[in-house]
Amino acid sequence: MPVHTRPPEKLAKALHQVAHGLGVDRKTVHRQLPRSGATFSSVLNAIRVRLSQQHLGNQSRSLTQVAELLGFSAPSAYSRWFREEFGTSPTTWRAARRDEST
Repeated sequence: MPVHTRPPEKLAKALHQVAHGLGVDRKTVHRQLPRSGATFSSVLNAIRVRLSQQHLGNQSRSLTQVAELLGFSAPSAYSRWFREEFGTSPTTWRAARRDEST
């Protein structure tokens, strides 16, 4: 699974939000992750994979909404990331899942 780089200011903002949600300092999060063999980017990417599958399975959400929920700056950025992760577009992936369930 490739790890996608984000601009440092966006990654820092995301790290701050996670740390705030956990009730700890961002330095604590940054220090603890390597001890478990992970990076913030790899954890964020893994979460995005899982949430992409979950949100795309919900046919009532648009791709724009899914992209926003996952923190992408634009639907095109989400589509590029998704294609790299899943080897297909989000639209094609969603259609295949819909066809499997019918």
